Amino acid sequence: RFEALYNNTSSTAEAMTTQAQKLRDAIMAAAYYVASLDNPVEVLVNQSIATDFSDEQTTGWTSTTHAQNKGAGNGNNAKDYSVTGNHYENWNDGAMSVGKVSATAVKLPAGVYRFEALAFTSTGAGLNLYAGAAQKPVTSTLIDIESPTEVYTYCGGGEMEIGLNLFAKGPNWIGLDNVQLYYLGDSDESYEKLLEEIMLLEPDYEALFDDEEACAQVSVRATYTAAKNTVESAQTSQARAQAVDDFMAASKAMASSVAAYGAYKKVFDEATDFVGSTTSESDEVMLLGDYLGDDVKEEGAYNGNGGALYILENTLLDDAQITAELTYLSKLLFDAKANAKADGD
Repeated sequence: RFEALYNNTSSTAEAMTTQAQKLRDAIMAAAYYVASLDNPVEVLVNQSIATDFSDEQTTGWTSTTHAQNKGAGNGNNAKDYSVTGNHYENWNDGAMSVGKVSATAVKLPAGVYRFEALAFTSTGAGLNLYAGAAQKPVTSTLIDIESPTEVYTYCGGGEMEIGLNLFAKGPNWIGLDNVQLYYLGDSDESYEKLLEEIMLLEPDYEALFDDEEACAQVSVRATYTAAKNTVESAQTSQARAQAVDDFMAASKAMASSVAAYGAYKKVFDEATDFVGSTTSESDEVMLLGDYLGDDVKEEGAYNGNGGALYILENTLLDDAQITAELTYLSKLLFDAKANAKADGD
């Protein structure tokens, strides 16, 4: 069809443009069909998304950080500007708002993808490179051709959002360059590679729990374990797409719960050391001691969730509840310290 259209001198420019896109799509479909770990296909070559920003244009990209959104024509943040050239950046006088720098790839086949970019953040923290539900921390403070950030993910087909997720306020300068999205096929081999990369980012929670170095809400742990088992056993494209999304959500919830309980345990240990070191028998010190050592839940006692030992042994509280309990414990400790001194001390 394309050849006949091309050879027909009466063909309109509109018809040629339409047929040219169909030809490009057919070429990509053929490339997708033979894609594999050893033969990846770069997807963005057929998308309306800027990748190297050489012309300072940001086609396809949007930002919600409420900062300047532009293709930068200078090398202020490049390790070797002569190599990387222009880049994309969000910049602000002070710490910018949390938000995203994103683009959406379309017409994607189901399968495993590797998204990579020369991403940077001025503080070396607070920023993730993401593709779909998968994310990876960005730690570079420079556009460094030798240190790309990459993240593996799974797409069930259709559209997938890619970009930068500024999840913590702090950086005033973030950006990326040399953006690439590779399709790695939908074979068992590519899926196993995806799982390998996902699990490399996961802490060994079971070992941490067994060694009592961490704890998390019991229901969050159950959901995480179930999601991990499911993502490792998924067989079909649809099941794998859902399993990866569910596991990423469970991973985020687990990390949040571990952090919340960790903050509580830190103050618990501080309070325990204090009670063990003071000779004061003030009401405030006694209340703190009772709370720390109580391993039952009595209706209406303390902050309504039981004593500290009960809380840590049963781990029933969600993030908001354990954070409220942390506030309560911190107040008990403050009051105990304030009322632990005798005249002359």
